[in-house]
Amino acid sequence: MAGKASEAETACLKDWIKNNPALAEWLEQQVDASASEMDPSTRHRIFGAVNRQITEVRTQPGSKRIRSGWLQLAAMLLLPLMSALGVYMYMAKPTQDAQAPYRIAVDYGQKAEVTLPDGTKVWLNSKSVLSCSTGFNTADRNIYLTGEAFFEVVPDKYLPFRVVTKDVTVEALGTSFVVKAYDEDNTVSSILIEGKVRVATPHKQVLLQPSQRLEYDKDIQETTVAPVANAADYAAWRNNELRFENESLQEIAKEIERAYAVEILFESEELARQRFTGTLNNSSLQHVLNIIAITASSNFTIKNEQIIFHK
Repeated sequence: MAGKASEAETACLKDWIKNNPALAEWLEQQVDASASEMDPSTRHRIFGAVNRQITEVRTQPGSKRIRSGWLQLAAMLLLPLMSALGVYMYMAKPTQDAQAPYRIAVDYGQKAEVTLPDGTKVWLNSKSVLSCSTGFNTADRNIYLTGEAFFEVVPDKYLPFRVVTKDVTVEALGTSFVVKAYDEDNTVSSILIEGKVRVATPHKQVLLQPSQRLEYDKDIQETTVAPVANAADYAAWRNNELRFENESLQEIAKEIERAYAVEILFESEELARQRFTGTLNNSSLQHVLNIIAITASSNFTIKNEQIIFHK
C-alpha cells in the first residue's frame, strides 16, 4: 500500500492473483466500487499495460490466440488493486528503447483512448503500440507509433507535436489526423481531418491539406497524395466502423483480423486481389463476413478458428 513493492514482489503478486480464484472473485466484486472513481484515461492506460503483462491465461484446448474476454476480465480484476497500490502509470516500465520508456499497447480486438500530458487526445486502434520519452511535453512532443491512431492535438508553437513511425514522421500544430503504420502492412498512411500536418517520408516532405491522404509504399518507396471524400470516415473505427478506399480483400482482411482477433485466408489469389470501397459497421463479425461474401460473390467457411473465403 505504501508503493514500496519491488519489481519481483509485484510480479509475484500478479501471479498470485491469476492463480487464486477466491482472491480474483473478491477483486471482481471490488471493481464496481473502485473503478468508477478512476479517471477514464487512466483506466485505458492501465488496461493497455495489463494486456501486455498477462501472458498466461486459460484458453480453450487447441486455441491459437488469447481470447479478448479473458484479457478484459484480467484487466478488470487488476484495476482496483493497481489503484490501491498507486501505480496509475504502471505501463511506464522502461522498455529496451531508452528513448521511449513509456508505452501503451492495445491487443487484438481492443481499442483505447488516452489523454497525453499536454492535453492531446489519442485513440488507439487494435494491435497498436504508442510510446514516448521521459522528456515528453518538456524537451519535445515526440510520440512513437506502431499501428493506427487518431490524434486531436493541442497546439504549442514552441513544441511541435510529432508522430514517428519506422518509415514516416508526421508533424502537427493544432490539428486532428489519422496515422496508420502497421509493421505487417505494405503502406503507411496519414489522413488530415482538420488543420495542417507536415509528413516526412524517406525521400520527401509533404504539407497536407484537410481531406487529403498521404500514402507511402514501403516496397517501392513511393509517396502519393490524393483527396478523400470524407476524411472523418477514416477515423470511424473509433465508433466500430471500418472504412475502405479501393483496398483489396487481402488488405481488408487484415483490418478484420485486428478488430476481431481472427485469422482470414483466401482460397485463391484472384479473390484476395479484388478491390472495394465502402464503410462497414463492425458491430458483428458475422455481419461483416456476410457483407464481404455478398459483395465479392464468394462464400466462407469457419474451420479450426480460421475463416476461409472461396468461390
